[in-house]
Amino acid sequence: MRELTQEEKIDYIYENLIKNEKKIFWGNIVKWSFRLIIVLYLLYLYYILIPGMFQKLKEKLTPRLPEINTSEIREKVKSLFN
Repeated sequence: MRELTQEEKIDYIYENLIKNEKKIFWGNIVKWSFRLIIVLYLLYLYYILIPGMFQKLKEKLTPRLPEINTSEIREKVKSLFN
């Protein structure tokens, strides 16, 4: 096997540096994209999903009282005292 020249060594190092920079660059893009997706999902969860869940929970826990016909009760009370 022959000995590499100084230029070939420098070219090899330079090509490896460029490959590593590309990997780091795309790795950062993926990492920050994932972080952005997580933050957007948390905002969606906090401002849209949870308030809707609380509204449904309030509706379920609020007792539904029957309608009272007050006019009929007034008529009966008046008839008792007359």
